[in-house]
Amino acid sequence: MLCKTIKLNHDRQEKILIKVKSFLTEYFPHAYGVMITGSFLIEKFNETSDVDIIILSNIFRSVCIDTYDYDGIKMQCIIFPVYDLESLIQYDMKNGGVFICQVSKGIILKDHGNIFENFKAKIQILYERGPAQISRFTLNQYRSRLTTRLEDLEGSEDFYDNTFTIIDTYHRILDAYFGIKQQWAYSGKTASRELDRIDPLFKKELRMSSKLCHRLRQ
Repeated sequence: MLCKTIKLNHDRQEKILIKVKSFLTEYFPHAYGVMITGSFLIEKFNETSDVDIIILSNIFRSVCIDTYDYDGIKMQCIIFPVYDLESLIQYDMKNGGVFICQVSKGIILKDHGNIFENFKAKIQILYERGPAQISRFTLNQYRSRLTTRLEDLEGSEDFYDNTFTIIDTYHRILDAYFGIKQQWAYSGKTASRELDRIDPLFKKELRMSSKLCHRLRQ
């Protein structure tokens, strides 16, 4: 049974939450815990956004991610193995902390035996502490890979080759930035939102550089 309640600011989100609870009752009735997270909980949620749901299950032995189309709503389910959460944390800490960020910002809808509540409390401490400081070796790797991409751009006049190089370069810039700043890894729209929060000037510089690339093409 879904026992938790949350407060939302918009009628549309309230209606979607009703569908989420119906979906969970139908597809995951025996889940040990359920959490809703992602853009659904913030003002960025829109018509095309999916609903991110974290589920604690005793059926799966590793993390499983699947998307369902339920009554016109996309439900992205991230299923955690309830008996191996400690290994999941250790793995995620070494790989950018994607799940750590999601859990730390989520709201629990269902919790059997306070498993999710205790798990989130531990995650919250890790999230606020941030990842470990990167080693000198890792820093040199960031520098070397970025230098290689910039040299590729300098030596090429093929716009289509350069387009793919630029895409890869931006990705590596973000990896290096968040690593050096001891921030958890972000990508795509979540990186944009995180930069709004911690360094809007750096985000502006990235935007200006992308506009410059577009003007050079024209």
